[in-house]
Amino acid sequence: MSDISVPAMATAAAKLTGLGLGAIVAVVVVMAMTRPRSSPEWAVALVCTVMSSLCGGSYLALHSGLTVATGDVYGMMAVIGLAFVAGLPAWVTVRLGFAWFARDGVDILEIIRELRKLRNGGRDE
Repeated sequence: MSDISVPAMATAAAKLTGLGLGAIVAVVVVMAMTRPRSSPEWAVALVCTVMSSLCGGSYLALHSGLTVATGDVYGMMAVIGLAFVAGLPAWVTVRLGFAWFARDGVDILEIIRELRKLRNGGRDE
C-alpha cells in the first residue's frame, strides 16, 4: 500500500470506532433506564438504537458541518455525542410501539383505525 492510503484508512477506522462508541454508550444508557419485556423487543430496540446512532449521528454531523472538525479530538468527541443523542429517540419509539401494539384484545383492524384517526386529527373517516 502507498504511504497516503494507510493514514487515510487509519483515520476512517478511528472515525468509525468513535461513532460506534457513541452508539454503544446510547444502547447501554437506554437499556439501563428501561428493560425490554421480551427478547424480540430487546433485539428490535437494540438494532434500531444502533442504526439510529450511526446513521442519525452521521447525518447530524454532515448537516451541522462537523466533518471538518473530525480531525481534532474535540471535534470527534462532538460527533460521538451526536451519535449518542441520535440513538435515544429510536429506543423510545420502539418501546412505545411495542407497548401500544401489545394491548390485550386489540386486533390489527382496530390499530389501523386508530392510526387513521390520529392522522386525521381525531376525526373518524
